[in-house]
Amino acid sequence: MNHFVDFDPRYAPQLVDLWNRAWVDRFPMRQELFVQNSIEDMNVLKEGSLIALDPWTEEAIGLVISKKLSAADPYAAMLEDEGYEHAGWIQVLLVDQRYRHRGLGSNLLSHAERALASNGARKIILGGDPWHYFPAVPADDDHDAVPKWFQKRGYQAGKTYYDLLCHRQHMTTVQPHTMMSHAAPSSNNRSTWREPADRHPTYRLLRLDEKDRLLAFMQKVFPGRWTYEAYHYFLKGGKGREILVVEKDDNIVGFCRLHDDQSPFIAQNVSWAPLFPDRRLGGVGPLGLELKARGAGYGLSMVSAALEELFQRGIEYVVIDWTDLVEFYQRLGCSLWRRYIYHEKIL
Repeated sequence: MNHFVDFDPRYAPQLVDLWNRAWVDRFPMRQELFVQNSIEDMNVLKEGSLIALDPWTEEAIGLVISKKLSAADPYAAMLEDEGYEHAGWIQVLLVDQRYRHRGLGSNLLSHAERALASNGARKIILGGDPWHYFPAVPADDDHDAVPKWFQKRGYQAGKTYYDLLCHRQHMTTVQPHTMMSHAAPSSNNRSTWREPADRHPTYRLLRLDEKDRLLAFMQKVFPGRWTYEAYHYFLKGGKGREILVVEKDDNIVGFCRLHDDQSPFIAQNVSWAPLFPDRRLGGVGPLGLELKARGAGYGLSMVSAALEELFQRGIEYVVIDWTDLVEFYQRLGCSLWRRYIYHEKIL
């Protein structure tokens, strides 16, 4: 019989090895990413997370990590207000290839489901957790068996989401937006973009002294997860270089997050940077405009400005993650890269 032990940070190196034995060619794990998303996140449900060991070698051969919003997370209420109060997540369920088809995965899943239910979860979502690896269940051609496996165990499939990959050499210039300068609007080296005079929005990086202004905008226009992530960005030491704002008539009317290898944490859209040359990968998103600013082309210009900022930092590849707006981003020259299918189970 397999031997099960509680989820413990001491096993992190073994668990990273377990992950990479299965997924290194598509989703290569790094120790720092695993620690950030699966150990440091206050929402990890310890009693719903379990490690399976080979009884003879003590090698890690299976893993499940579940999450439930925790009172220890200072901003958890923002997600509760979005409907996640009674939700739980399976962040990852993994079994070594050599030990599959023996019921190990089912046992790990059942353990997590019982623990989540006993902690008040009425719905379990696969992926999409705070500090997630996947927005939903990976469902590329060679992963089609994974959604079917969960569906046999009572999970219902929903929307399909995508990651897109943008390569600098293949990008399309979007008008109207013209670069005014690459000089700083503050003491930092920042880029500023402005629409032609008949429109007047400005696209620029946030200054740290505008933090409260941005958060007020987020709470008003995008309450919930995006605001939750913005608060955590500053909690992690963010200074503003990862947030591009759209400003019109001295008001913030839109925002776009952008990340690279100098960001204060590993953002979800740069998780798989080891797949790229020198591990240099940029990420764009989430992003949004307030209602009255939509429909005028600002969104596409905002993304184009964010991409241009990353390219000027020397980034060649950029991922736009967790979206169903495929045609919108393809207008910029981005292409489909990953596919995911939402799954949930009502308890």
